[in-house]
Amino acid sequence: MSVLQYNLYDKHGIPILPGDTLKVFHYVAALRREHRYMYKYVLAVESRGEDKPSLLKISHLNLRNQTYWQIMDNRVLYTYEVVQGFGGVKPGEDYRDRKRAKVIPDIKVCPLCESNTQVWVNQLTNKLTCHRYGCNNKVLE
Repeated sequence: MSVLQYNLYDKHGIPILPGDTLKVFHYVAALRREHRYMYKYVLAVESRGEDKPSLLKISHLNLRNQTYWQIMDNRVLYTYEVVQGFGGVKPGEDYRDRKRAKVIPDIKVCPLCESNTQVWVNQLTNKLTCHRYGCNNKVLE
């Protein structure tokens, strides 16, 4: 059997690889409604065996050297953006030259209930759906 090949993609469809610096949305500040971001660093890819997707080890960039894991299952992480990276390209090229994935537009508002936080891709139907209680509207057909 062959090892399965999966990736994770940022909001622009750029694959996330070890050595990348990520800008991750954190919250909206109460004063002047400014968006606040955290920065993370991708350390490594850990293989879990033959028929399981790999794990991406990401550092919080804090003094305690804390890390967390993301499953590489071909998802697009809409709150993540690669801001610097050197892996996966030839010398002298940029991370923006990596082969991109097709990204479904990030729709923030459901047309029926006008929810701005409960819209994401349903993992069972693979369609953009509003997950607000009582709505369950398919946003894109």
